[in-house]
Parts: sequence; structure tokens; C-alpha cells
Amino acid sequence: MICPRLLIVSALGVISAGAAPAETLPENLAGGAKASASSRFSASYRPELAIDGHLAGSDWATKGTPHGQFTLEWEEPVEAAQVVYWARMTAVLLESFKDYEVYLDDRPAPVARGRLERRRGPQTINFTRRKVSKLRIAFLSSYPDSPNPGAAEIGVYATQAAEKQWAAAALRTPVDDRSE
Repeated sequence: MICPRLLIVSALGVISAGAAPAETLPENLAGGAKASASSRFSASYRPELAIDGHLAGSDWATKGTPHGQFTLEWEEPVEAAQVVYWARMTAVLLESFKDYEVYLDDRPAPVARGRLERRRGPQTINFTRRKVSKLRIAFLSSYPDSPNPGAAEIGVYATQAAEKQWAAAALRTPVDDRSE
């Protein structure tokens, strides 16, 4: 039997390095930001756990609401062009958000909007590259049977990597990430 912690480390290596050579995937800028959210299930499901580089064992979760706001703020502006969302994986249920909008700085109009699929693995949200100090994702709804949706990981990147470049990371993510 493979230790779940080893699988997590393997998946993290793929997130950092990607399916293609490391130089073809952009650096994840989310870890250098301050994370906040409109809701959190408890201190064990804080928003900063969704930007810690770990796919399993630590995630952000809302408390009993089908929507939420997730905000990242940088001290110095960064170039951003893509968000990669990984649904929560610590619950038996796949608790994930559905509809979203992405806002940059305090602009009133979203730069991206769409629908996330109810599945494991990375889902990309692309927009025109811009220098930003603040990125806010408004999660407008969640899938049924997702009482506490959230994210295992949320990454922010200066350039857009293709969904297929993230596929190897999804394949290495354990199907049942519960280690107990």
C-alpha cells in the first residue's frame, strides 16, 4: 500500500513542475499573497490552506453556504492571467463550487465568469494578463450535496498553461484523499 503522504508529495511535485518540463509551467503566485474568504468552516479550514501547495489534507471550506468569496492580495503587484481551481478533496463528498466570477483589484466588472465542473483535478480560469494587487473569486453557487464547498488548492499564474499541461497532476492526485 502506498502512503497517502507520499502521494501528496508526488502530486505537489507535479503541480510545481507540471506534466511538461518545469520551465513550461508558470510559477504559482498565490503562495505569496494574503488569503481571505467570506466564510470558513472552522480554524482547520482557513483560506490560506488553499494556497499552501498541498492538494490533500488541507483545504478551505465554507460553512453551510453554497457561495463564497475568496480573495488574494499581494503587497506588490503581480502579473496574472490564469487561476487554477482544485475542488475540495478531504470530504467523502466532492464538495465543489459551480458558477464563478473573477474580479481584479476593485474593478466592478468581472474579467472572467463561468462554470466549474464537479470533478477532481485542475480546472483553469483564463483571462487577459494584467498587473494586479488583488484577485477575488466570487463563487456564486455550488453543486447539490456540497454543504461546505471550498478548494483544495487555488493557484494564480502570470501565463496561461493549457488544461492538458495540468492533466498529469490530476492523474497523480489520489482518488480518495482521506488519510484516515
